[in-house]
Amino acid sequence: MFRSVLFLTIIAGLGCGDDGKTVDIVQPTLDFGKTDCGTTAIPRTLVVSNPSGSAFSFTTSLALGDASPYLVVPDSGVVLPDRQLELTVYSKPVPAVSAVTDNLYGDTLTLTTDQSGESPHAIAITQTAHGAVLAVSTNTLAFATATPVGSAAQQMPLTITNSGNAGVAVTIASDPSFAVTPAGPSMLAAGGSLAATVAYSPAAVGAIAADLPITVDGTVCSQAPMVGATATATLKGTAKAVAIASTRGRPRNAIPTICVLTTGGYVACTGTTDLGVRGQGTTTPTMASYNLVQTHAGALSGVATLTGGRGFFCARRTDNTEWCWGDYLGLGRRGQTDPARINPFATQIASSVQAHATGYANHCGLAAGTVTCSGDNEGQHVPADSWTVANATAVAVHNGGGYALLGDGTVMSFGENRAGERGNGDANEAPPSLVQNLTNVTQVVAGGDGNALRHSNSHGCALEVDGSVWCWGRNNHGQLGNGNTSNTNVPQQVMVDGTTTLAPATSIAATGGSSCALVSGSVWCWGNNKNGLMGQASPPNSTFAEQTVPPLANVTRLDAGGMTTCAVLSTNGVRCWGQFSDGTFKNTPTMLPVFEP
Repeated sequence: MFRSVLFLTIIAGLGCGDDGKTVDIVQPTLDFGKTDCGTTAIPRTLVVSNPSGSAFSFTTSLALGDASPYLVVPDSGVVLPDRQLELTVYSKPVPAVSAVTDNLYGDTLTLTTDQSGESPHAIAITQTAHGAVLAVSTNTLAFATATPVGSAAQQMPLTITNSGNAGVAVTIASDPSFAVTPAGPSMLAAGGSLAATVAYSPAAVGAIAADLPITVDGTVCSQAPMVGATATATLKGTAKAVAIASTRGRPRNAIPTICVLTTGGYVACTGTTDLGVRGQGTTTPTMASYNLVQTHAGALSGVATLTGGRGFFCARRTDNTEWCWGDYLGLGRRGQTDPARINPFATQIASSVQAHATGYANHCGLAAGTVTCSGDNEGQHVPADSWTVANATAVAVHNGGGYALLGDGTVMSFGENRAGERGNGDANEAPPSLVQNLTNVTQVVAGGDGNALRHSNSHGCALEVDGSVWCWGRNNHGQLGNGNTSNTNVPQQVMVDGTTTLAPATSIAATGGSSCALVSGSVWCWGNNKNGLMGQASPPNSTFAEQTVPPLANVTRLDAGGMTTCAVLSTNGVRCWGQFSDGTFKNTPTMLPVFEP
């Protein structure tokens, strides 16, 4: 091992009995140099020389005594004539310190001889701690409370400074709820600072508290500080759209599942967990509040549109992939991840769809202008019903068929025609055919409650560019809004009374026995009002369109399914009526508690 040698020369007098002895200190300090914190310095050596003809004794002492971080070996002894003796000075490990200093301990080594008239000689010991000394601008990042799930990232600054004398690479570890920029290691020079940003984009509901430790690649003289981040996520005021699914039991006895598409592209569900319909990654029964739909890789994100069937949901992401969860029999297949039918995780079923729709037990996807459908054929669990429609831009599905909106504004119908729901003027069921007397259609919806295997209250409604609403098919509850309860296989215009048409509407929705339209920010419904399906306590049914009671305002979108209708407000809140996710019925528009702005 290399050792630094400091010669301390003891020069004896030339004559015997000479009292003029002196000690000549060649180097008055003992410098251990820069020592990495947490390590031990290389020992230093003093050489005591005696060129005279007589021996002398010496002793050493340290100013800090027993508390000194240094050790001298030997600490006393005799130097023989014409000889020299090495003294080795050892340093204890340099501990973590709060600051770097050039004189770490300020100790002094004193050497005393027994020579007459010789004064003790002090040797200053110096040592510099070498490493980084890190500090942060704040130890706690407290984000705003009640941040909406899936909202744009909130950002907070975080500065790390280095008051030490060594550069290091630092990394702020991230947590799934928080994102740090820069994300990887960054060099932090001696005496420098590093500006970082921590972002919070919540993907779950509830309080989030996480440590963001700073890891260091290099030598530090103080423990790297810990940064904590806290925030609270909520689903309040974040709704973009709503989808409803009932279990495969009779709807009047079943608890529906309500899923909300948030403005951030996540899907949150509440209600029954039967068959994995809540997409929470487990089928364990629970009536807890909303959960985010999960894939096997984490929360489902980037969702553009959402639709619900009988015991299952499907979501189209912004990359046009389609993901479904729940009862896979509704997709005409058994589960992809479960060999039976239950799929509690959102799983990709299609790589490219421009639109999609679900019904009682079937599913349709639109790809490259072509609609292709499949489903559970009368409980046989095979994709027996397949309809292909070209040049489509949107699709809607009822219990045994559905509708495709074509690029020229007309509507093509396909599937069953039990009550005139094909709208083609006759009882034809195959092949797909045009719905009569419709032009310039901007939206088409399908209603059907599925009380029995596809023998139900199927009807269709279309919204034209002039704001008029037209309905056809089964009309046993007045769900066509034309003033009577007779089925019709040709579209009839929805009326407010015997002479006044409903207009101008901007959005429509349909359940099994009722229909609704959005007119100037308010909602008008017609048909079956049992259990509040029309959004008012009375009358029992209405063959004409009537406003909800109390009237709604600032509505931007309508969504419906099963026995529930929901309105999305301009505040991104949601009001629903009909059957709720706890199994109760509300006959007036009621705010979903978790979405109350």
